[in-house]
Amino acid sequence: MIKTALSNAKSRIRGAVLDAMCKQMMAAGPSGGRRPFDAEELKLLRAALLSQNLCCIDGQMVTAFERRFAFEYGVPYGVASTSGTAAIHVALGALDLNPGDEVITAPITDMGTIIPILCQGAIPVFADVDDTLNIDPAAVERCITGRTKAIVAVHLFGNPCDMDALSAVARRHGLPLIEDCSQSHWTEYKGRLVGTIGDIGTFSFQQSKHMTTGDGGMTITSNPAYHERMKLFADKGYARKGWGSRAYLFHAPNYRMTELVGAVGLAQLEKVKSVVQRRRALGDYLTQTGTRGLTLVTSVMADKDVSGVVGPLLRFVSRVVVTRADTPRAMPAAGLASTIATLAPARLPIVVEPDPVRAVERACADGAPIVAAGSIYLVGPLRAALLAAGFEPA
Repeated sequence: MIKTALSNAKSRIRGAVLDAMCKQMMAAGPSGGRRPFDAEELKLLRAALLSQNLCCIDGQMVTAFERRFAFEYGVPYGVASTSGTAAIHVALGALDLNPGDEVITAPITDMGTIIPILCQGAIPVFADVDDTLNIDPAAVERCITGRTKAIVAVHLFGNPCDMDALSAVARRHGLPLIEDCSQSHWTEYKGRLVGTIGDIGTFSFQQSKHMTTGDGGMTITSNPAYHERMKLFADKGYARKGWGSRAYLFHAPNYRMTELVGAVGLAQLEKVKSVVQRRRALGDYLTQTGTRGLTLVTSVMADKDVSGVVGPLLRFVSRVVVTRADTPRAMPAAGLASTIATLAPARLPIVVEPDPVRAVERACADGAPIVAAGSIYLVGPLRAALLAAGFEPA
């Protein structure tokens, strides 16, 4: 009994010393700006290194990350990979597409949504978007042909697609529905987490995302047949059990996540809910602040909340993109500077884009990394106002 007590005391002391050391080491990082990593990541990285095995095949971190991520989303299966692009490729790999098959997706997205379709020899078909810039279910249905094999819905800027209508379209035509949630971690649609509504959900852990491992991806599903093929697809089609020493069942890439990345993912998963809550709070704050004097550009992102959606993430991006024509009539330069100055407590980086056309292009096309970093696109005469308010263009 005494030995057990002493052993427990030693463990607590070692744990406390390790915590203090890791906190001290992480405190030495750059000051200011986003700091997604802290002592928790360092402790798990240490554990991964001490195992002397950084390959996920015989490791513990990636397996634990897959299971925990799937558990948090309320589904039985998760397959980790090397990027959000890889996660979508893994999802498509589960469908066993043939060359010439068509996959319907959104025209406003990152190239990472399109590359996996092309890599499978399939043809991306772009359905039009509605006023939220998300894919329009009616347009999706018009695009369906005898060659259509899947639909990939992109939840853009943390704003969920109309999943009721998209699911209905997919069911009517017997098509699997994949959700690209790269920009929509822990986002709800009518009380359900996006990524769990369709047949397969995909996530990115790139540096700018709500939770990050630098790069990485996850594909989740409740379909055991999809999971079996996804697991094989991420590992070169390698059947490691029951088929001899070297059995490759089909052509597939190597998207195996390393134990180091899995370790960081486990730590990040504990933080993502609080990150999303903070972003929602900033979105509400900027929405309220922006309406005091800034004219909104509704063509960039309409203020349209689907009933039951819990706080579309990063909603504020649409609220403070303004064109040069809007500002002179809206308020004088001094008043504008005063309004912008009220954003200072949020400490959000401002990206000034003088060309309105380019501003809209950047807000739509480059939005993923910039938006996730909390940047705001402002144009024209706001440059002087921002500088006067103490902001430096990023």
